[in-house]
Amino acid sequence: MSLTVIKQWFQRHIVQEIPTDLSVCEFDCQATYCDYTIWQKCEQRQK
Repeated sequence: MSLTVIKQWFQRHIVQEIPTDLSVCEFDCQATYCDYTIWQKCEQRQK
């Protein structure tokens, strides 16, 4: 199995694109949980 095939498999099954409006939540936020009301009002996400 070539590295290209392995990479393609990982991209299809493991790696996912994160929508822009959620990338701050995924990578820059220290909170472990936000309900929808908190998420809507989040100043860091809305920047």
